[in-house]
Amino acid sequence: MIALVISVSVAVLVVAQIVQPHPQDVHTFYIWFQLAFDRGIFHIYDWTAQEVLLRFQEFSPNYPPFIFSLYPLAALLNQFHMWPSWPSVGANLFFRIPLLLGQLFICFSVYRKLKMKNPDISPLWAGVLLFLNPAFIVAGPIWGQLNFLLWGTLALSGLEWENDNPTKSALWAALGAIIKPQFIMFVPLLGFLLVKKRSLAFTYKWLTAFLLGVLILCSPFLLTSGLDCLAKGYIRLTGGQYAVADIGYNFWWTLFSGLSVSNLGSYFLGVPYSMIATLLGNGLVAAVGFFFCFRNYPIHWINLASYTLLTLFCFLPGMNPQCLVFGLGFFTILALKNASYRPLAILLSLIQCLNLAFNAFWTPNTRFYLALSPWVGKSVGVACFLGILWAVLKIVKTSISFQLPQIEKNQR
Repeated sequence: MIALVISVSVAVLVVAQIVQPHPQDVHTFYIWFQLAFDRGIFHIYDWTAQEVLLRFQEFSPNYPPFIFSLYPLAALLNQFHMWPSWPSVGANLFFRIPLLLGQLFICFSVYRKLKMKNPDISPLWAGVLLFLNPAFIVAGPIWGQLNFLLWGTLALSGLEWENDNPTKSALWAALGAIIKPQFIMFVPLLGFLLVKKRSLAFTYKWLTAFLLGVLILCSPFLLTSGLDCLAKGYIRLTGGQYAVADIGYNFWWTLFSGLSVSNLGSYFLGVPYSMIATLLGNGLVAAVGFFFCFRNYPIHWINLASYTLLTLFCFLPGMNPQCLVFGLGFFTILALKNASYRPLAILLSLIQCLNLAFNAFWTPNTRFYLALSPWVGKSVGVACFLGILWAVLKIVKTSISFQLPQIEKNQR
């Protein structure tokens, strides 16, 4: 398997260069490193949005500091005049190779943890659904984004929680908090897990380790730029500047884009749709989380994690296709442990690939524009949303059906 994974990894880098020779997100990272060369890495967050926009036509640095862990190597290359120009294969590889290695590390770590508690997990299915899943490969090294790494740190955090290790669990979560501000989508799940333990000592150790981990990892930036190293990303994410319906195939995309219900305006009975979306998504998650924490329903935390992240993707406003990776990742673990989930895991992986290809397939003047009718594009999107909703209902149905015999036994 290791030889196969390495061979495929090399092939991925070649395919990535063909499919995405000038990835937008990699270009953004590249510009951020240029900013670091100009003012110093620890003053990277001092750049204003106007300065970066006028000079580079890009976003100002708004990710937490994890992305800048590559800066020492970049500075060394720059010192010896070996820093690649843009666009170039070298610039792509500078970011894509670490992304690929990080993704492999996450896959091996998650698989090893699962195998320790579930020795009967099939290596073949682990290869198909985890290591070589095209949805994860496209979302990571091909697209040039960090979402899979974020999911992996939180998956490892949950697995350490399951092993009653609050310090390791919290440190993995702290690492996730400085990878991307989308970490906030995992906060309800982490809250449910801490409440479920019913242990003040466990919660105290977890929260202390988490806060110390974030402070230590961000300390050089905190000393120079204050809380901007975290605040810029998290405020941007929660600031409400996103439209309710982005290009993620969820309920709101289906309503406003797929079904073209454009005459609804921005409010429903005086309440903004963005607020309705937020309340709906978090309300559905809180309801199941309540049963997980306070009722005698032995719902496994992986089921809860899959339900939570898929439901938030379905109903939160402004969802980007990359955010489906979070729910798909946990659903993949379910599929590795339970064969009945595997067909849906494959379907979700296909949906993720289709959604990531949204711009390329359905937007004119792009590299792989298919020139299909708008009706076809909308139909594909609606079908994808229904597929995700099917996975959510499958989790709920199987969890409830599993609980009923146990509840009846406890009542006797």
